[in-house]
Parts: sequence; C-alpha cells; structure tokens
Amino acid sequence: LLRGERGEQGFKLRVARPAPELTLAAFGPKMLGVAAREADRVVLNLVTPAAVCDVRAALEREARAAGRARPRLAVWVAAAHAPGPEAIAQLARQVCVYLEPPGYGEMFRAAGVGALVERARSGEPQHALAREVPRALLEAVAMLGDENALRARVGAYLAAGADEVAVV
Repeated sequence: LLRGERGEQGFKLRVARPAPELTLAAFGPKMLGVAAREADRVVLNLVTPAAVCDVRAALEREARAAGRARPRLAVWVAAAHAPGPEAIAQLARQVCVYLEPPGYGEMFRAAGVGALVERARSGEPQHALAREVPRALLEAVAMLGDENALRARVGAYLAAGADEVAVV
C-alpha cells in the first residue's frame, strides 16, 4: 500500500507525492527496533522527559546498526491549564491504559509506582487503579499548571530529544 500498489483486499491508497511516511507508536525494546529499521517517525504518548532521552538513544543505536538515519521522535503530551478534579481523574484513567505494556510499565516503575504496574499486569481493572494514581505521576508524564509551567514542560521534552511535541 505504501508503494502505491493494491493490497490483498484490493485497496489502493490515493497518495499525493511525496510518498507517505510511516509513523509507529513504539516504546518497548522490540518495537523500538522495528521502528528504527522501518519508520520515518516514532510517537510516544504519556512519557517522562527522561524516557524521551532513553528512547532517542535507543533509536539512534538501533538505526545506526541498521545503517539508516534515526527516525524523528514525536511526543504526545496531555496538557491541562490549571486542572480541576475532573481533568485529573481523566488523565489518571488515561495513564492506567499504559501501566501494563512493555516499556511503559518499566518507565512507570522507575517513576515510583511499581505496585500499580504489578496490579495492572495481574489484571486488576483500570478503573480501580485510576483512583490510586498519584498526582506526582501525572505531573511526570503530562503538562499541568499555568502558562509558564506548560511552556517550560514543552521545553523539557525538546531538551530531552523530542523532535516534535504534540500538545493534547
């Protein structure tokens, strides 16, 4: 499909030139390897600036080993200007989706919520976990606060190695 050919189901993309770019959401070691070899861009969601730095270094190593340039690194960052209780609860629910997957779970464990990661990986419902997500974790993976705090946070992601920051 990406070469402009028909796929198995007979579909064909109508693509304006230049050719489309491939963006992969990747965070665990195996997907980062695939992304470094195949993707034009890697996207991360709900990560710490430190994780961005680690992922950028991993992508550089993997891409170098594959003989290609490192894919661009985009970060999607949830943001709330002076968040109230509803915004905090919504963000906590979003974070719970990421407690279990490889890479993300380890990042959250390093951020001090290893017990939540283990409970998520053992099958505990996300709605139960969401009530226990500490505010400090939300502040570690999102942008919360006034305008100055939000601007500083974008700067932290760029300084950590993100090529693009998408504010959600």
